[in-house]
Formats: sequence, structure tokens, C-alpha cells
Amino acid sequence: MGNQTITQRLFAIDKTKIKATFITATVGYAGIVIGLGMIGLMAVTIGVEPLDGNMNNLIPQMVSTYLHPVFIALFFILVIGSLSSTADSDLSALSTIMMADVYGKNIAKKRPC
Repeated sequence: MGNQTITQRLFAIDKTKIKATFITATVGYAGIVIGLGMIGLMAVTIGVEPLDGNMNNLIPQMVSTYLHPVFIALFFILVIGSLSSTADSDLSALSTIMMADVYGKNIAKKRPC
């Protein structure tokens, strides 16, 4: 397992759907990484200078300059999906920490409910 949140997600799905879940997650993750990487590679290849010299402006600048509005909408879905995944992982890890450390060690005093 790569990290704690991957393990938690595995326990949350049906055992018969683990393979399909891994395939879907791999394709989704690869799409985000490869998609953003290709936009950055295109910027380097054509020699685009980021607005105001800030590298954080490069991807939005490339998307707004070179992509059709339909693909800009798909880009926003890609960004919102990656942000949602990050927030979900952080909240999942926080809930585990709260239950294991705060509740388990301090409130329950190692007595299961």
C-alpha cells in the first residue's frame, strides 16, 4: 500500500470490486498527471514565459491561450477532481488520527466500546 488513505479506501469497497477500483484509480490518476505534464511540456517546447514571472501562472495561461472552451471546461473538472481527492484523503487521515489517538488513547483509555 502506498499510504494510509489508499488502505482505508480498499477497506471501504466490496472485495469483488478491488480490481476494477484499482484500474479506475490508475486511469484517473494517470490522466491527471499525464494531462498536466503534457500542458507543461507544451509550454516548455514552445517557449512560453509565465505571466509576471510566476510559474504558478503557466498552466492556467497555457489552458486559456491554446485550448478550446470545451477543453477548458474539462480542465476545470480535472483540477476540481484532483482537489477533491486531496481533500478527501486529508479528511480521511484526520478522522483516523482522531479515532486512534484522541479517542482511543485519551477518552476510551484503550477500552473498546
